[in-house]
Amino acid sequence: MSATAIGSAPRVRRDGDGRPVFGLTVALSRRPRPDETSVRHLVEHGQCGFELSVADAATSFRTVDAVLADGDTELAKVSGAGADPVLALSTILDAPRTLAILDALDGKPGPLAIAVRGTYGTAGAKRSVRLRGKWLDVHRRLANMADTDGKLRHAQVYAVLTYLLGDGTVLVSIDGTDLPGGVPEDAKDAVAAAWLRAMSFLVKRETPELPATDPANRYSLKAAPSAGFPMDVTVTTTVPGSAELAWRTPLSDVLGGLLTGLGEDRYVRYVVLGEDEPEPAARATRRPVGPPPPPPAPQLPLAWDGLYPRDAARSNVRWYQPQFRLLPTSADSPRDGAGFLFAFAQRAGGGLTGKVTFRLSQSTAEEAAAACGAPLANMRSLLSGSPSMTLYIPYKDASTGQTSTQPFGARISAVGDIWTAEVDLLDDWVRLAYGALSSPGFQSRPAEFVVSYSYSSAYKGEAGFRAASTSRAVEAVDGHGPSIAMQDGGDPPPIWVDPSQRWNVTTEEVRQSSTTLFPCSTYKGRYRQQFADGERIIGCQDALRLGEVNLQQYAELTDLAADFGTHCKVFRSLQQPSQFLVVPARYRITRFPADDPNGRAFRPDVVVYAVLGTKPEDSRYHLTASLQPDLASDVRRDLEYRLISYAVPGVPPRLVFPTDATVNAAVGYRWADTGRPERPEVQPQAWDNLRVELASGAENTLLILEMIGKNGYSGTATFTLPDGMAVASQLLLDSYVAGPPATGPVPSTVTGTTATLTNRIERAVTVPELLTFTGAGVRGTVASGQSIAPGAALQVTVPAGVAKVWPRCVPAGGPLAVEELRVFVRDVQTDLVVVDLIDHAARGIKRLHVGARVHAADPVEVGGDFPDTREVRLRLTLPVTDYLRANSVGLRFTREMTDGTTVTGPWLPWDTARKGNVVSVDWDLLSKT
Repeated sequence: MSATAIGSAPRVRRDGDGRPVFGLTVALSRRPRPDETSVRHLVEHGQCGFELSVADAATSFRTVDAVLADGDTELAKVSGAGADPVLALSTILDAPRTLAILDALDGKPGPLAIAVRGTYGTAGAKRSVRLRGKWLDVHRRLANMADTDGKLRHAQVYAVLTYLLGDGTVLVSIDGTDLPGGVPEDAKDAVAAAWLRAMSFLVKRETPELPATDPANRYSLKAAPSAGFPMDVTVTTTVPGSAELAWRTPLSDVLGGLLTGLGEDRYVRYVVLGEDEPEPAARATRRPVGPPPPPPAPQLPLAWDGLYPRDAARSNVRWYQPQFRLLPTSADSPRDGAGFLFAFAQRAGGGLTGKVTFRLSQSTAEEAAAACGAPLANMRSLLSGSPSMTLYIPYKDASTGQTSTQPFGARISAVGDIWTAEVDLLDDWVRLAYGALSSPGFQSRPAEFVVSYSYSSAYKGEAGFRAASTSRAVEAVDGHGPSIAMQDGGDPPPIWVDPSQRWNVTTEEVRQSSTTLFPCSTYKGRYRQQFADGERIIGCQDALRLGEVNLQQYAELTDLAADFGTHCKVFRSLQQPSQFLVVPARYRITRFPADDPNGRAFRPDVVVYAVLGTKPEDSRYHLTASLQPDLASDVRRDLEYRLISYAVPGVPPRLVFPTDATVNAAVGYRWADTGRPERPEVQPQAWDNLRVELASGAENTLLILEMIGKNGYSGTATFTLPDGMAVASQLLLDSYVAGPPATGPVPSTVTGTTATLTNRIERAVTVPELLTFTGAGVRGTVASGQSIAPGAALQVTVPAGVAKVWPRCVPAGGPLAVEELRVFVRDVQTDLVVVDLIDHAARGIKRLHVGARVHAADPVEVGGDFPDTREVRLRLTLPVTDYLRANSVGLRFTREMTDGTTVTGPWLPWDTARKGNVVSVDWDLLSKT
């Protein structure tokens, strides 16, 4: 690899209007006094984010890293690839580094710098590769590697080369130099290219319509050559070269003069901790006086209401949790008509493949109606879609001697009320499963089969929490012979809710588990092996049992890094065929799916709400959000297509993420230091989903919202698998929103040769190209390069036969304020209690009226006369974000005097954050009017 200087020094990227993509939030300890000419001594910390460009039009990076550094300390790092990649740096800074950013904007040298290191392609170099051996030896190895249909996949052809070089069957030399110790890294591409060309003597490519290097290629073996026919092939190939560049540029050279003439206040924002922001001007629209009517109850089951929960809105409706039972099983049950079957086969080239099949019946609405005494017509199932089914196999870890369990997800299907779950296994795990399922006491704990599903339920209150629920047995099922004890989650402790009668939606999980044992001495016919001439019953086979294993779950597919490395890492399962672990580079806030039943489609899955205490310091403000892998829908589909060549024939690729229960990973979280005590809390919520909550008091909430709207919070999730392998993903809590995973921000339809794309998000989206697939699965791309405004549609012509398209989407613009994202900002209802302490007779007052107003995004104004009780309770209803920004309420008093005159005073500020919600009106206050 050579080092050279190309492209250009790092510079701040500009948007389509020529404005720099840059933002800085500076937090001050207090508001400066009039006599203070600088705020530098008031800076507590800051947060900065900007996008860099490090390439010219002629540069296309294979990889490039950009680092914001203070000496040898990395403050922020981002990676990219391709032509002029977008490198978005974001970090939270202490006071000295915040001041260094401000100095850099003025062009003053300082300790901060931008370090860039990248690799890019250069003109190819010719390499002469000589391969020596015997053609028949190569042919035999290819035949052993072939699938059951005699065909070879692209990856298998390459894999044969690895084996032959490793055992010395094939010798290789490059440019006249023998390489008995193996092929060096920089020569592997040349050897692979030569091997593929040489193999045309032994194999025929069955997919000539695909490029020669496409992983989806399939090959058939030609006739075997003569035993005495030597292989001595020399192939000259041209392999791509590569070069490396590296810069270290003072930050003052990158940011100096960036904001000159642009209005610095648009890019640099100062926030005074604990003080009010300026009140925005009143708008023409008003909120209605007084509290709004209570919202209607949703048509959902009540949360935590037992096995047969009532409906929140319909008093006559009852919901039920379907129960799952294994079908009756005996030694002479039909092969495909019983609740359990274990089958395996020897793989060509060595190793085992196996499948454990469970068949279950689902309980009916009739059974539920009889159990709870409700009419059948009023019963509703809590299961919508498919449940999750998982087999937990016990094993003894050879390295520790401890017994553990490993989860294996099942492929499931249903016909009517009968469900089939198929668990695919590989090699040692076939033997481990056989021992655990067939032999009582084989391990210190039994195998376990779990059925689980989740559903949405509703509860009243502004916010709530529940302790970890216990489990309780709900049913004993004895249909198949061996006992199987089903359980589900028990009733939780009481829930604390805010007095407001607001309906909220939560997610509940049902988990039904069974201890699974089918002794082979009793259920001999349920254990079978596939041979070339058919399937045979094997019953008990001591040689097949395996109780101990050196655990290794996954191996990385490094050859996918070039195309997918900026998005994720991909690992092949060593336990289940066609299963792949996808470790996202980033988790981001996601959007609700297109088919969301509650009218939230394509909106960010973010909720901002408050739990108000009786005193200001007791109030807490919450932001919750769902984070999902930052994998665009087109990238996911492209990855699935590429993984077909690595999958077992007949078993489609199955993607799992580190949060999937079958991965069984322990997870730890670390967030960048913000200089404040608040830290996001993270909980896994679904197979690809993390739930994040950030809570704060009033004094810091505005800064938190400002940070999310500007540069965001960043952190790291580290997932440690049971075999000790650790992988990590970045966590980003900012205003760049991903998803929805299934459709992306621009869903598409295809009619004939026209694809219609509709932008469903709040930003404009550019579509550089479309990923296309025909009904037969042939992949292609169609260039577009057009931009779609929010809510607009675009039609693109696609080739005949295209059945589905996935647009590659690039959302426009920089960070957005939280309110601009269309997140769910809930209203706050707060009471202002005004107590009259005035001696009316002595002051000549006949009647006293008080009005209160809040200049929020929509002005709120309420008022009332003081009754004999001398107390007026005024209720203000406004969004949380407005409440926070407007915690100074305006009060105005009107006095009707005994002499017939009326005195109306000015609006007086009342700081609820500092003084509370109880106002005592004495003459000192009233006389100001």
